[in-house]
Amino acid sequence: MNSVLPISFAFALCFSAAAKPGEPYVLTGKEKSIFGIFQADLEKYPEFYEGVDVNEYYSGFKAVNNLNGRKLKRGEELMFPDTAVSIKIREAEAEKAAAEEAARNRAETAESPPDETSSGETNVPAEEIVIPEEVRKKSERSKAVYRFQHAFLPRWVHSGGDSFMQGIAEGNIDHLVRMAQEIVDEAFAESLALHAYPEKNIYVIEFEKPAKGSDCFFAAIREEGGGNRSLYTLEKGISVFGAGDPSVFCERKPDGTHVSFGGRDYTDLNGFLSEIEQGAK
Repeated sequence: MNSVLPISFAFALCFSAAAKPGEPYVLTGKEKSIFGIFQADLEKYPEFYEGVDVNEYYSGFKAVNNLNGRKLKRGEELMFPDTAVSIKIREAEAEKAAAEEAARNRAETAESPPDETSSGETNVPAEEIVIPEEVRKKSERSKAVYRFQHAFLPRWVHSGGDSFMQGIAEGNIDHLVRMAQEIVDEAFAESLALHAYPEKNIYVIEFEKPAKGSDCFFAAIREEGGGNRSLYTLEKGISVFGAGDPSVFCERKPDGTHVSFGGRDYTDLNGFLSEIEQGAK
């Protein structure tokens, strides 16, 4: 994600900070670009952007904060505009808070009930925040896909021992399919495909078409000898107004961390395989 915006900071990029739509983001001094802040928000709070046209939202984000051409300093605030989901969540939170306050007031005045004609309180019980069912399901599935690709798969590859690789080396991914059914759903499990290159000690797992940034196109396991393995992923990049990278090439380490080798201009199996053979860098 390089030079996609005219505004840049002389700071190191920090993807960990983010703000929910409807909330301010305070510049920490570690950011490199407005796009980096925006990307971090999309990745951290995907459920808040369900049904949102990313290009339109980003345009509104820049307009609200008057970002065209002005320089920003550490400590300044950027406001993330509301989305339909964030508004509903905030309204639900307000209703919950009001109901809880009303319940407390009723408890405090239980021995002396208020005059019904002058009381504006209603007997609405405190409820959990309600997120639209369709949004909730998409969010839960999105998180499940992420866990499968970025948490469970690396653990199986690096800690599963020879038993995990035996089936894959034989061209059999039934065990992966079963786990995919349990962790995500049937559609995700059915999308899994194995491309085996035993002569190269490389086995590539193909996933369904990525729905959002960081979802994987492919994950490649390379046997390094001595029981050691490398795990590489080709993940969907984020493009705004046509700017950005189609994919990002990463390595998932045994200690749970990952290394990003940066954006790539391809999303196909041949490009991914060729780069692994040449050596990740």
